[in-house]
Amino acid sequence: MGIDSSEELYFDDLTEDQGPYFIRYHPPSPGCWFANLTLNFTHEVELCEVIKATKSESTRWFKRYPVPIMASAWDEYGNSIPINEEDGRDHFWLTWMEPASNSLSHSWHTDDLPNFFNTHSPQFDLRNIYADIPYRTDSEVQEAVTKDAKIKSYGNRIWTVATVFWFVIIPAGYAVFEFFGPEYIGVLALIYALGKLMHELLKLTGKLPMSPNEKKKSEKERKMQHYYFHCEQNPDGFLKLKSENLSREIRQNRKDEHARIRDAESVVK
Repeated sequence: MGIDSSEELYFDDLTEDQGPYFIRYHPPSPGCWFANLTLNFTHEVELCEVIKATKSESTRWFKRYPVPIMASAWDEYGNSIPINEEDGRDHFWLTWMEPASNSLSHSWHTDDLPNFFNTHSPQFDLRNIYADIPYRTDSEVQEAVTKDAKIKSYGNRIWTVATVFWFVIIPAGYAVFEFFGPEYIGVLALIYALGKLMHELLKLTGKLPMSPNEKKKSEKERKMQHYYFHCEQNPDGFLKLKSENLSREIRQNRKDEHARIRDAESVVK
């Protein structure tokens, strides 16, 4: 509905740094009749500023690519911000062009845009509108998927052969060699086994000093047991800690993404 294309097209996303937030613009996917515009804030911001920026960006991006837009805003923790000025519940700001008046229309209500399409059924030449954005056709996507599946299948076969060789052929070959080979081979194997046994015995009795890596591993296991005990004693506190760590990680990832976008744009400039 509303998309005029003889073949399904998959466009790349566009990103843009806007100071306190970064933009991610996603052209319509196959079968979809609007573009997605997200404003991703990486610091605390007043709701009025979020609403103002969402409206301004929607208009600016529609003028750049005249395709209906569904815009939303997200806070530093990746949560959707309710930006409806009317009741503070809706999370989207819709923008489209009215053919009759040739003027932009906006709405907080997601039902308004489908109703508009049902009434007007406009068509969009996406190849022309998004001429500056790289895209892949449906056949190219299918070809890439098939190629990736073949590579994974080939890798699985190599892994299977290597596993069989290591766990079957080598032990069997060694057994045959030991049976038909010189007698001293069996003696060497026995000496090796006794050496390994003595090594493990010294480790268990504490008479063999641990290597730096073994000390690090032992200390890690000790801490894990210690933490596990206290987490079992206070499961609610553990859930709170886990939530705080996850929120901190999400916040940092969004800041890192913003920094990468900013750095990429500075290189281009």
